[in-house]
Amino acid sequence: MKRLIFTLLLLLFASGTVAAEVVKYVNDYLLITLRSGPGSQFKIEKNLGSGTRLTILQQSEDGKFSLVRTDKGVEGWVLNQYLVNRPVARQLLGQVQSELATLKEQHQTLQQRHAEISDEKESITQERTALSEQLETTEHKLEVLEEVAARPIQLESENSRLTNEMVELRNRLRITEEKNRALEDSEARQWFAVGAVVLFLGIILGLIIPRLKPRRSDSWGGI
Repeated sequence: MKRLIFTLLLLLFASGTVAAEVVKYVNDYLLITLRSGPGSQFKIEKNLGSGTRLTILQQSEDGKFSLVRTDKGVEGWVLNQYLVNRPVARQLLGQVQSELATLKEQHQTLQQRHAEISDEKESITQERTALSEQLETTEHKLEVLEEVAARPIQLESENSRLTNEMVELRNRLRITEEKNRALEDSEARQWFAVGAVVLFLGIILGLIIPRLKPRRSDSWGGI
């Protein structure tokens, strides 16, 4: 989960990261052309889809074209007007949706675990109640035996047994209460972590989705 949050933070603040090389992405147009030279008269080497990651190698003299290299090592010239500095919103949305789907699966697993913990907690509560009642009964018996001190020889064995039983019951009750507190603390931490990540993803989606509106190009040059 920590790796998931870290990845999302990197995507969100990518614009402020200083890179060793210039990297740009094909904008929201469906396809642009990769040509053998800096001009529309040159041969088309490859069509590049929206969101393609490109490394800038060189600029043309008129500043309209860039020599680029794809992640697969293919080089060619593209129009600068179709390049943007960050991944397009559609690509970012796909990444966030994938992360969100993973998070939902984790959330479902936590819900199942929560149900199991609730059942276990109820069982421990019932056991604690039964032990408390048993302890109360044993203490009452001990008080009665102490009042009947006229028969010390006959009562000595019973008194010792009940005393040991009371000590054992108190230890069992203490252990049960510690288990119950541990379960409550674990449940609270899990729900807090999931709630924080879901809220964070909701904010990211709210920032990205408005950028998905289609845009029109005034020129088809280079496409």
